[in-house]
Amino acid sequence: VAQATVKLYANIPNATVSSTTLTDGSGVTSVTFPNPAIFDIKATYGTKSGTGIIQLDIGQTNNATVIVR
Repeated sequence: VAQATVKLYANIPNATVSSTTLTDGSGVTSVTFPNPAIFDIKATYGTKSGTGIIQLDIGQTNNATVIVR
């Protein structure tokens, strides 16, 4: 879905790490983090939403598909 809001977030002791982006015309977004991590994903478009999880590794491209319903 184009122009969906995508939030990656991780609640860790004493902090919350997050990033919010919009998808492009193809429904894709990209985020770069300097350290490996596991993030929850929440994508929203209007009243529709979807969730997922992704593990990011150093030096690798990791992909996740979230279905927005």
